[in-house]
Amino acid sequence: MDDRRTVVTGGDRGIGLGIATDRAERGETVAICGRDREALATARAGLLATGARHVLAIEADLADPGGAQSVLDALLDHSPDWHALVHSAGNPPAGGLPETDTNLWDATMSIHVRSALVLARGLAPGMTGAGFGRIITISSTAGEQAYRGHVAYCSAKAALEMLTRTLALELGGTGITANSIAPTVILTKLGQQVWGAHPEKADWIRNKIPVGRLGEVSDVVAVARFLLSEESGFVNGARIPCDGGLNVTQADGPPAVG
Repeated sequence: MDDRRTVVTGGDRGIGLGIATDRAERGETVAICGRDREALATARAGLLATGARHVLAIEADLADPGGAQSVLDALLDHSPDWHALVHSAGNPPAGGLPETDTNLWDATMSIHVRSALVLARGLAPGMTGAGFGRIITISSTAGEQAYRGHVAYCSAKAALEMLTRTLALELGGTGITANSIAPTVILTKLGQQVWGAHPEKADWIRNKIPVGRLGEVSDVVAVARFLLSEESGFVNGARIPCDGGLNVTQADGPPAVG
């Protein structure tokens, strides 16, 4: 497809930037959004240097109820036709029940769920017109498994996964697929700092992952690359774990050898 256009929310860092970079290497037009102007500018320069045909860097706070609409308006001002949406924007888990007030709850739901709805609804007509569309939401093992200190985060990821399934149901006949990727701990720059500061916790979760390591951004990028491809057209409504097997084990020790 000539001049394929892909939107990546949270594309200025971490998993989102990894996926945006992968699209740029294919010469696509890429739009990224984030709330850090400096990070956006740095990411945009890197994507252009990597080979992107064009890069839109949209500054917006998706915790704001109007943030997603401002992103959508900027996208449609550039082109009515976008072929892929990767919703990677997120926020830290933030806290357990005592710390989770309604402001935190609303902001978390806005970032993860409301924004995905607004962007998918607004971009779907262009995808339908092209006869090709890919929607990927970046979820988490927390979308299926409850974690202490993750009240709003777990709830938002679970809601995001159900939204993705309903998009798959409603849009599947139009050439659009919708799937979610559910990673475990991924060693982004922030992840390396957080888990590096708590090696005992990193060892604890690593020992529960059968492949014996934490995830890398490239692991998630590889899954997204397939889901964004034309070859993935019969994969729709799936929740794809990217967790080294964490979802199938309750092991308390190190990986088995031999």
